[in-house]
Amino acid sequence: MLRVANLDDEAALDALMKESAAVLFRRFYDEERATSAVRHVPEVDRMLLADGTYFILETGGGCRLRRVEQARPALHG
Repeated sequence: MLRVANLDDEAALDALMKESAAVLFRRFYDEERATSAVRHVPEVDRMLLADGTYFILETGGGCRLRRVEQARPALHG
C-alpha cells in the first residue's frame, strides 16, 4: 500500500535512510568515511515529512521510502 508518510513514521524512516546509506556510501567511500557519513548525513527532514513530500510503500510488514520532488521555489541560493 502506498501512502503519504507522517510524523509518526519519522523513526522508521530514519532507520531506513541510515540502512540505505550504509550500503550506498560504501560503494563510493572508504570504510572510515562511509561509517562517519552514515552517522551524519541521512536525516529525515521534518518539514518535508510534514508537507507530504515523503511516501511510504508498505510491503509484507516492511516499508520503503519514496521522496517526491515537488515544484516549489528553492529554499537556498
